Amino acid sequence: MPTKRARVTITETPSVARRFELAAARFPERANSRGDLLLALTEVAEQALLKEAGDGDGREAAKKRLLARTEAISPDEARAMLAAREADWQNEPGR
Repeated sequence: MPTKRARVTITETPSVARRFELAAARFPERANSRGDLLLALTEVAEQALLKEAGDGDGREAAKKRLLARTEAISPDEARAMLAAREADWQNEPGR
């Protein structure tokens, strides 16, 4: 697929192959595609890094992304959007 974004190529060394095997066992629905397994591994890594950074559910990162997207609007509008998102989070099931 054409893209202007950077692409990444990795060599399937024995350690990388082992990680693909672990990912295939954890995500059998994605096991037919090395690309899907690689995305699954990056998703798991993201969650682990967020948890390690003290942002286990990714909300702080989500706040930063939301605020970055709102640079073109006023600070008051950005705070209102963030408040609405936080209200949604408060109303999530299990809270």
